[in-house]
Amino acid sequence: MRGHHRVRAALRDDRRERARERPRRGAGATGGTARARSRQRPGALRARRPWFARRRRLHPAARRDGGDALNVLVVDDDPDVRATVSQILHDDGREVTCAADGREALAVVGADRFDLVLLDVVLPGIDGISLCVEIRRRSDVPIIILSARHSQLERVVSLRLGADAYVGKPFDVEELRLRVATLLRRAAPAAESEPLTFRSLRVEPRAGRAYVCDVPLALTPGEFKLLRALMRAGGSVIGRHDLAHFVNASDREGGRAIDVQVARLRRKLVQSGARDVAIATARGFGYRLAALEDEARIA
Repeated sequence: MRGHHRVRAALRDDRRERARERPRRGAGATGGTARARSRQRPGALRARRPWFARRRRLHPAARRDGGDALNVLVVDDDPDVRATVSQILHDDGREVTCAADGREALAVVGADRFDLVLLDVVLPGIDGISLCVEIRRRSDVPIIILSARHSQLERVVSLRLGADAYVGKPFDVEELRLRVATLLRRAAPAAESEPLTFRSLRVEPRAGRAYVCDVPLALTPGEFKLLRALMRAGGSVIGRHDLAHFVNASDREGGRAIDVQVARLRRKLVQSGARDVAIATARGFGYRLAALEDEARIA
């Protein structure tokens, strides 16, 4: 616990140092500084809004190509750690979702899209290593392990089972920031630009084009985003809520809009002559790409 207090104290000192380096507003205008001082009694402390209520201008590196803030999942049973890590990420302009145990984390992962996961090893219910394996089975999202255990064996096992980085507690604030920024930077180009293939289907995200047996497929922007999301899942099921997020559908019409676009995309795949792939329905969950013979069994 003392280590976490040291981290939070270092974070406060870092913010104070940044505030000293920031130029005063209105100092260049005549009387600006005097007016600012006149509103506040000498020695009085200014009331500040809490960190989670302050609006921030996001750095370009903290956004996806579509303009959305990068979303990070923090899983830790210690509320002090969750608050500290969340504040660090918020200060860098990232959206944060927190989970206190493994089961809650699995539910959140299945309901939303994340660009990075920070994961504690010792968790109630499902331990962090097992949770890391399950998340890796579902997704290629970067994972950082946060652990108070300084065990070389645990570090090696975590990295072999799918983690991308291992940070010991108490952690250095700047090191954690650099780890997060590095993993997000590495993950973004591969996810956005590399061609995707599944049987006779090929999608080129950078060019915004899709092909069936090397023949261009005429798709609307929404249909292309839908197919790209299914291709990136590599045959895994994607929930309707997640698909609605990928195609930028509103929460109110998301499910219905996805069903309509899936029906249109299925029809275009059939008309294009795609005989070895289809969009399969996972009843009660969502959709996935499947070989045509598999789709006949589960649809």
